[in-house]
Formats: sequence, C-alpha cells, structure tokens
Amino acid sequence: MRILIIQKRFHPNTYGYVKALAERGHELGMVVHSGGAAGALGDLVQPVQVPYGRLSRRLARLFGSKAVHRFAPPQITAYARAFRSFRPDVVLVKKLRVGALAGILFARLHAVPWILWRNNPPRRTGAWARALGRAFGRAATITTTVGAGDEPAGGWINGARFLPYPIELPGGREPGPPPDGRPVRLLVVVKYGSARKRPEWVVEALARAQLTRPVTISFVGSGGPNSRGAVAVREAAAAHGLSDRVTLRYSLPHEEMNAVYASHDVLVLPSRGEPFGMVVLEAMANGLPVVCSDTVWSKCCLVDGESGLIFPTEELDGLRLRLEALCNHPERIGAMGAAARRRVENHYTLGAWADAFEELVPGAAAGSLRGAAGGKAGVG
Repeated sequence: MRILIIQKRFHPNTYGYVKALAERGHELGMVVHSGGAAGALGDLVQPVQVPYGRLSRRLARLFGSKAVHRFAPPQITAYARAFRSFRPDVVLVKKLRVGALAGILFARLHAVPWILWRNNPPRRTGAWARALGRAFGRAATITTTVGAGDEPAGGWINGARFLPYPIELPGGREPGPPPDGRPVRLLVVVKYGSARKRPEWVVEALARAQLTRPVTISFVGSGGPNSRGAVAVREAAAAHGLSDRVTLRYSLPHEEMNAVYASHDVLVLPSRGEPFGMVVLEAMANGLPVVCSDTVWSKCCLVDGESGLIFPTEELDGLRLRLEALCNHPERIGAMGAAARRRVENHYTLGAWADAFEELVPGAAAGSLRGAAGGKAGVG
C-alpha cells in the first residue's frame, strides 16, 4: 500500500510509525512544509518539501512563526506534483491545520480511499471523525490526544481510534529498585522555554516532601540556561537549599535519551496540559515508572498505581505525596518499572501499532486499496 504522511516538519516521534509501516512492506511518502527529515529515517522515506505560499511571510511578520504553521496554505502546484508522483492509497495527516487541510482536499480530488489524521482535541475527535466520514465516505481519526478516564491501551475513544506513537524497546537495562546506598534519581524532561511545563514544581514538591532517603533531580531538555524554566528551577533550588541535589542539562540530542533514562529511576512530568508527551512512553520502555499530572494525555498509556502515579494537575501536594510514595519505598519503583515496560511490550511497540493500523484500514494488510475501494487507477 502507498501511504503519504503529511506534517509541518519531521519530528522524532514520527520515526516509530514510519518504521512500523515500512517493516510491513508499505511504500511510504512524506510531505513536509518546513525543514527536512532527521537522519534516523534513513532509507525508510525521503520527505518532499512543499513550502508555504506567499501568505506565510506576511503571517510571520504579523503574528510569528506559529501562525505560519497553523494558518498558511502551502504552494498548491508543489502539492499537486507530490500527489501526482506518489499516487497514495492512504493519506495520514499528523495535525489538522491549513496545510494539512489542503492535503485532505487533494486526497479527495484524487479519490484516495482512506484519509486519517491524528492529534485532535479530546472533546472534538468524535465530531471531526463523523464529519470526515460524511464528507469522504471512507475516513477515520487516529488520535494521540485523549481525555480523562479513557481506555489506556487503545480502542475507540470519542469516535476516534486511539493509536499512540509506537516505540522500539531499548536493550541493556532491566527494571529494578535503586540500589541501597545511593539516592533515588528523578528525571524531568522539559522544554525550558515553555511555561506549561512547570519544571520548578518538582523542586517545590521535593522541598515539601518527608523523605527517608536522599533524592536527586536531573532536568534535561531543549533551551538554554537563560530560558524561563531553567531560571525558575535554579531559583527554587536555591530558595530551598537544594542546589546540590539539582542538575540541569541543555539541548541534549534525542539519540542520547535512552542512556539518560537508563541512568535514572523515575520520570516526573509535571506539565499543565500536554498534547501527548512521548517521554512517558520512552521512560516506560526503559523500565521507569512515571509520575505525571492528569492533563498529560499520554497518562492513558500507563495504569495509575501499577505502572505509574497520576496527580491532579493543580495540586502541588498531590505531586509531593506521589514522590514520597515512590522515593520512600524503592521496591515500588522496581515493581512499577517492570509493569511499565511490560505495558509497552504488550501495547505500544512497532508491531502492535502496525497491527492496529491494518485492522483499522480494511485491505491494508493485502496491499493497495484502490481496486477494492473503487478509486481511480491513477492520480493527476
């Protein structure tokens, strides 16, 4: 089957499902609107650049680069060439923005049998899925953004199929409790410039905690030492006399993250609102339990109390209590870490994602959909 992926730019979380589909023998194409692909994709897919049109420069001057990615239409002639040359059976849109909508319209014009997209707000996924179904006949939503109380392992949620970004299992680390005689090592992965990440909350919670053994916190993320989050962490650590327990690292390459996870015991993600949070799956795959807020939507990949702990997003004492529950009982860290890795093995590997995709799209496992769906033999 020929699958065309449309997104504004390559992101490391793309790698999992690109590799999953390629390993099943599907032919892949990718359209990006800015930047190219990281080297990790290798020979799996070569992105085609379809830049934004002239409106993008005006939007950038008035409202900044985010407005460009959300509202600028792409160059129509370049889009048309991409569709004519690739002739997809399935279009997979990563986010529903103006550039992606243009791709959906081209897919409709060329009678592409299946149009899928992901990353939609939790309360709107059902409405969008029904609207696309009425408009295009054969359409569905696959989402990595889900709401509280939803089925964590997968299935249909609010009219959308929940397929989180898949992940490869790293080797070399067996989950277990921190050894006696060394501190419990907490890890916070953060964008230092984002206010909703709230990394300083982990320092504040640690300062309030009643702990029976030493604890350290490592902050790793994008941004520099003058970013909002980095300054807030250093100020909080200094105010509570915890500077010797806190380390900050900046702009670490994604390829080095498995080694970072392997050297820590617990991932803490205190964000106020997180569209998904791929770091949750990455940590679980490395055998780390996760402590996160209930507005980190990748919380649906873990089971509260079994493979991690979830706290109410506005309750700092809720975070404190959960850190105490793990750090004062290191045997729970080992048990939860093992459960987290098993959960990834059972539900969120490349093979599990490919199985779910081929179940969602009838005929995907057999090859091309165009004959069975009554689509045009060619495109353009």
